[in-house]
Amino acid sequence: SGFASGILGNEVKSHPAKVRRAFHYFCAMFDPTHPTVFWTALSVLAGAVFLQLFFWMGVFSKVAWASKKGTVTPSSLPPLSLLADGRNAEELFPKLLERWDLQEYANQVDWIAINNQSGDDTEQVLDKLRVRYPQMHQVLVPKSERFYDSKKFPITLGIKAAKTDAVLLTHAEGTPVSNQWAAHMAAPLADPNVRLVLGAVRMEGGTGWWARTVRFAHAFRQLEYLSWAKWGLVLSGDGANLAYQRSLFFELKGFLSHMHLNSGEDDLFVNEAAPHTQVRVLLQPEAQISVPLPANKDRWKRTLQDQAQARSAYRPSTLAALQFQSWVQWIFALSALGTAVLIPLVPNWWIYWLILVVGRTLLVWIQWALAGRFLALGGLVALFPVLEWFYWTQRAGLALRRIFTPAKRRW
Repeated sequence: SGFASGILGNEVKSHPAKVRRAFHYFCAMFDPTHPTVFWTALSVLAGAVFLQLFFWMGVFSKVAWASKKGTVTPSSLPPLSLLADGRNAEELFPKLLERWDLQEYANQVDWIAINNQSGDDTEQVLDKLRVRYPQMHQVLVPKSERFYDSKKFPITLGIKAAKTDAVLLTHAEGTPVSNQWAAHMAAPLADPNVRLVLGAVRMEGGTGWWARTVRFAHAFRQLEYLSWAKWGLVLSGDGANLAYQRSLFFELKGFLSHMHLNSGEDDLFVNEAAPHTQVRVLLQPEAQISVPLPANKDRWKRTLQDQAQARSAYRPSTLAALQFQSWVQWIFALSALGTAVLIPLVPNWWIYWLILVVGRTLLVWIQWALAGRFLALGGLVALFPVLEWFYWTQRAGLALRRIFTPAKRRW
């Protein structure tokens, strides 16, 4: 230490002016009132805003600025099997099959109701409905502790029972928005080059703050994966409105590569299948499914955890895109808060913060409102700035929980 002090002392004696300038610069970097600190933070904020606008004006605009023109009833339709899974759905299946019966489809249509380990009278209800709807077949899934929390085994049984190559999947609680739903979703599969179709899923409205936050998170996920898919990078899909060919399912050996995860029967399958086929994205309302709000907060938390777990198993390119998008969001949020704290100390600079943060929010807000033409954002547009920040906080909490909670594996 004496040797080092001697060298430092000699340096100070030899170059006193340089050392003083370095010392003052070092102190200035930790002085929040110094312009260097604010300009550095503002530069980080500006970079994050630029990247955020790239996602919103570049990627998400694929949905926001999509055209509603050209929405016509498809003329060429392949034979189709409609599949719906449900557990304890004795009240849901009759309503769903009634809506299926209203579908206008100019070709063969078979129905498959997947009774997933129900403990109520779903089996008896479906047996009675078979008399009314002879095209319906019930797939009775036996109780299994190993697969109780997963839909992969039941859906595999349903796909094996299908009689056609084209299958259209939904859930027992899903409601087709129009009587052209099946026709629109299946029409792209008439093209031999298209073997996977992604449809939009809207969530029904509800009262209260919790309902709004749930609907916002659902709509943002829809905007995310539909936009990326139209941009050319297919991330995932929603099992409530998903069509593909059985042959594609069997070529990929079903869900074998991710059977050890509870979730992923929709998004992980789409993520894995996308490089093997052309993918069509349908946005028009006639091709959509409506689903109710989650039954309670615990069920919604489990859904978020399952989605996060599935994301961790995405293809490297898609996972990198999502992670980069998430990092940009958090860099923007932290730099916006950090520079906001500095504004009272350097009040002459507030106009720069206002231009970046408020300007970015307005542009993104417009994109969100335009996307509402396809995502049914009633009641969510006006509250967008507040809901967006709440959503980020929610995602951060989920990420922290996942750090300390390892993924559940089956073997």
